[in-house]
Amino acid sequence: MTLNLSALLLIGIGYLFFLFVAAYLTERGFFPKKLVQHPVTHVLSLAVYASAWTFYGTFSLATDAGFTFLVSYLGATFAFILAPIILMPILRIARSHQLSSLADLFAFRYQSARTGSFITLLVVIISMPLIALQIQAFSNSLSQFDSRVSGHHVAIVFCLIMSLFSMLFGARQLSIRSRHDGLMVAIAIKSVVKVIALLTMAGVILFGLFSGPIGLHEWLSEHPDQLARLQKLPTGNNWQVLLLAFFCIGVYHTAHVPPTL
Repeated sequence: MTLNLSALLLIGIGYLFFLFVAAYLTERGFFPKKLVQHPVTHVLSLAVYASAWTFYGTFSLATDAGFTFLVSYLGATFAFILAPIILMPILRIARSHQLSSLADLFAFRYQSARTGSFITLLVVIISMPLIALQIQAFSNSLSQFDSRVSGHHVAIVFCLIMSLFSMLFGARQLSIRSRHDGLMVAIAIKSVVKVIALLTMAGVILFGLFSGPIGLHEWLSEHPDQLARLQKLPTGNNWQVLLLAFFCIGVYHTAHVPPTL
């Protein structure tokens, strides 16, 4: 598929500008507080967990390992279900002692600045592969639409824009009591866009390629090997490691999204 480069850039810039405006208007109080602080908005903001892995990694994993791809979603689901038990005590401590990060929490718990520095370094090391995957997925996707697009230049621009967005709506206030409603609303809007994109893609595939559910059923009947690959049960201990990893990622993202309740 090929799009005009100008149109592609216009769509991307327009989308980012829309998120900036939504976050700015939220920070200025133009949106009703009932909407901004609604539980649905908070739930949608938790979908920040759904990174490029959700769209690229799980599809590849489903092709290679069948039902093992569900482990990534189950890990995050368990984290969100257990959040009141795991995170509420931590949240009370953080609010009582004005702790604004995971590093602050560990530094306070062990009364050691070195521990806080180590946790900061550890979080950076763990986060870098996920951030790099996001940047690579974005640059590669644009390159698929237009071969003239330089993936390196796109990655640089993407990093600059995300850094600016984080500074404007995420890192201006360091107090644990400060709210980041603008950032949260922007993430919630992105989640809605992701859901619409996935449903649209599913509809195009189902009704465009297979002419409806009946056509899909006939194709699967003619290709039982493909169906068997998708229905392969998890083997070995890899799925347990993935479950634990995505449980930890889910806890991390849940802990770092400001509550609205």
